[in-house]
Amino acid sequence: MLAVTLGVLALAVRVLLVVRAGGLAGIDGYDGGVYYAAATSLLWGRVPYAHFLLLHPPGIMLLLMPFAVLGRLTADSVGFEAARGVSLLVGAVDAALLVVVARRGGLGRAGAVTAGVLYALWTPAVMAETTIRLEPWVTLALLGALVALVTPGRRPTRAHLVVAGCCLALAVSVKIWAAAPAVFLLLWCWRRWGPRVLAPVLLGGTLAALLVDLPFFVAAPGEMWRMVVLDQLGRGRTSVSGPQRLLTTLLDGRPVDVSSPAGHLAAGGVAVVLCLAAVAAVRTPVGRFALGLLGVQLAVLALSPSFYSYYPAYAAPTVALLLGAAVGQVAHRVCQGRSWGPARHRSRPVTARLVLVGVGAILATAAVVDTRVTIRMPFPATAVAADAAGARCVTSDSPDALMLTNLYSRDLARGCRAPVDLSGLSYDVFAPPRLSLEQPVSSRAYNVRWQHHLVGYLRGGQMIFIMRAADDGVSPLLRHRVLQLPKVAAGRGYRLYDNAGRQVRASGPRVTPARL
Repeated sequence: MLAVTLGVLALAVRVLLVVRAGGLAGIDGYDGGVYYAAATSLLWGRVPYAHFLLLHPPGIMLLLMPFAVLGRLTADSVGFEAARGVSLLVGAVDAALLVVVARRGGLGRAGAVTAGVLYALWTPAVMAETTIRLEPWVTLALLGALVALVTPGRRPTRAHLVVAGCCLALAVSVKIWAAAPAVFLLLWCWRRWGPRVLAPVLLGGTLAALLVDLPFFVAAPGEMWRMVVLDQLGRGRTSVSGPQRLLTTLLDGRPVDVSSPAGHLAAGGVAVVLCLAAVAAVRTPVGRFALGLLGVQLAVLALSPSFYSYYPAYAAPTVALLLGAAVGQVAHRVCQGRSWGPARHRSRPVTARLVLVGVGAILATAAVVDTRVTIRMPFPATAVAADAAGARCVTSDSPDALMLTNLYSRDLARGCRAPVDLSGLSYDVFAPPRLSLEQPVSSRAYNVRWQHHLVGYLRGGQMIFIMRAADDGVSPLLRHRVLQLPKVAAGRGYRLYDNAGRQVRASGPRVTPARL
């Protein structure tokens, strides 16, 4: 019942953010459209890695296939928005599973409530689980493995170990970053139960990997290895430093300048809280596991080439579990007056309620802050779709616009060019011809080959959506070849240009360059 309650809390927070942002139909980034476009393209017979760029393992594409089928039967926007909606449910399930792990791990009611509420309100997790991202599915798979492995008072059965292996392989099949916690979990199993437990775990992982990844690897082995592994390792590093990444992750995703006095104060406070939590948490096996796994995940975040605002969601369940273990131990000692140990005994009712009320009051404040996070911008899809309806082919620098206006599948049906990840071509470092750029993402405007490729594709459509000029950089070529075309409609985050010289009704207010 506790797990269900906190799962509902997580769902309510995410739904509230979506409602405040105007619903599921809006502009909220780039990656979600890429993953959905990959699933849609596969339905049309295009194979990832062989026929189009996909910089991640195929897991996310396969997870989105049911929604792509729904979009094929109805409209692109229906399937796309349904996939976004299911992400809300994934977040709720993640919070509930975290509570199950905490309860099975002996953290007590206070520890389980703390872990579940923290995850439900953790800003990066909320941001990631209100749209289509990789992190929620990775968290779901890793928590599924922990639920199978954390069995109170007994050793996990062979079936549990096989299930855990399947979950770990599925996590890696969604995002290769999951390989680090998967290896750590294997070592933890080895240390806790001996080397004999590794065989069923590896068996389950091998079966899942063969089922999900092998068909695409057989179809294009060299291309898949290049895109999924080499291109990820060869990406240009973003400007966020390692210490900045760690502090942002541990501060609920809030960016802080580590070189400023406020940054020094925040870093000192985080270090103190983390040390105190570690001292309390290591008294339980689950606390020790969470502390070790957090170290692994923080290392991945610090060393990875790129870092964005929702990346700390990768470590959110581990942070919540560690703090839950610490609070569980403190509550156990306060309520029982006993020495440190697993919090498995019933607490004194009055004191336990006071501890829970105190924790809840602190986290309720965080809830108010989290619900003010902006996750997407409104997009008048119906009106803009009417503007573009007369064009045979519509091009865009982001697939989101084509999905929300129901034009992506129409382009595929008409034989128009419909790239899956146009911006991702700049990361394909070993692809011939070389379109990549061994510099930070902000320098795409200086990647001459990629800009020529971008403009050549965009000018192939009678109507052109521009959604990512600020992210990809405005080169002189893009400015003179596209941005000088007649503007049909514009608003916050999007512009629609007429590349056929036709007079088309404007769907939105004419805007000044300052608003763009």
